Amino acid sequence: MIRLISAACLLVLLFISSQTVAQNQPAKKKDNPKKEEAPRLVKDEDAEDAMPQIDFDTTLVPQDELTAAIIELLKLTGAMELGKQMGRNIAEMAKSGAANQLPQEFYDRLLKECESEQTNKWMVNSLVRIYRQNFTTEEVKTITAFYLTPIGKKAISLLPVIMQQSMKEGEQIGRYLGMKVYYDLVREGKMK
Repeated sequence: MIRLISAACLLVLLFISSQTVAQNQPAKKKDNPKKEEAPRLVKDEDAEDAMPQIDFDTTLVPQDELTAAIIELLKLTGAMELGKQMGRNIAEMAKSGAANQLPQEFYDRLLKECESEQTNKWMVNSLVRIYRQNFTTEEVKTITAFYLTPIGKKAISLLPVIMQQSMKEGEQIGRYLGMKVYYDLVREGKMK
């Protein structure tokens, strides 16, 4: 329960901070690439087997010099494996019993979905779009050149450690905030 509250708080904090950053960025011109064939999903509220609608961009990214430079950078930094990393995080959550309200089959299937080629494609395309909105080709090449230097290689090698330490700190902050809100609601008589 505590881990669920912590995870929820961390996700909310990440969402809020990403929204704040996005709101402070100048508007950029959108590319109009061809639409990728998105899965057909039922959106019938009466149907018991209705699927959620895809609320993210599934269009193909432009195949140009900027995208090629971004993909080289993503490979260099290991960011091409985000779907698999997301899957490993889900597997760890299932093992830890943090979300024991759901059957193991849920986690097994979710892990399989996260590690699928389609999910990887969506994740890579989303990262490419984000980089395209924020960097020029020359800037991406400069960042890549930095990551090829000794200090850049060190930064890449330490990134997983830094992320793990950041997640641990974020979890502790989230746990504190979750418990604070919980106890405040109990004290106010709104929860038992």
